[in-house]
Amino acid sequence: LNGPHGLAIDRDGGLLVADSCNARVMRWAPGATEGIVVAGGQGEGSSMGQLNGPRGLAIDRDGGLLVADSCNARVMRWAPGATEGIV
Repeated sequence: LNGPHGLAIDRDGGLLVADSCNARVMRWAPGATEGIVVAGGQGEGSSMGQLNGPRGLAIDRDGGLLVADSCNARVMRWAPGATEGIV
């Protein structure tokens, strides 16, 4: 991680971390020693598959991940398993 900011816990008990300087959100399953990218992770940018300075995180009632994408001045929603978010 490089510049972790926001944290959230999903309904399966996974820990999500906004890895701000790496322009991605990572998830660790309970007991995992390595995380996986669940949002962003395609380099810093403003396309629908990219983030730039993710900060705050929340999980909605449908299991979607809400990301405050601070340097792009937007809030995005990433459905479980999605490779792109929506604004």
